[in-house]
Amino acid sequence: KYVDPPPEISTVLIVLNRDILEREVSNSNTNKAEDKNEMAMYNLNALNEIVSKGLWGGRVKVVEAGSNLAKESEYELYSKYNSLTGSIINFFLALEAKIFVGTKV
Repeated sequence: KYVDPPPEISTVLIVLNRDILEREVSNSNTNKAEDKNEMAMYNLNALNEIVSKGLWGGRVKVVEAGSNLAKESEYELYSKYNSLTGSIINFFLALEAKIFVGTKV
């Protein structure tokens, strides 16, 4: 675990489909314990915090990409097919990244 960020890192790009995560959380907003997705709620809170505050005390900026990046694009075609476009963006970002960390889906 780093006490200070590695010197070559000033920005961390997090690639995900925020809509799916938010849907999981909104589906968890019931009083039934079996319906709650605690992990999704934790992940969304953590994501919101690091995007707004950064990492390592704000010394490393955190940026989201993926489907929302495509959805917010001024190009209608990208917005309409944001999931596919987001996947393509993610693929090329991964190819060009200095460091890439993936997770099993």
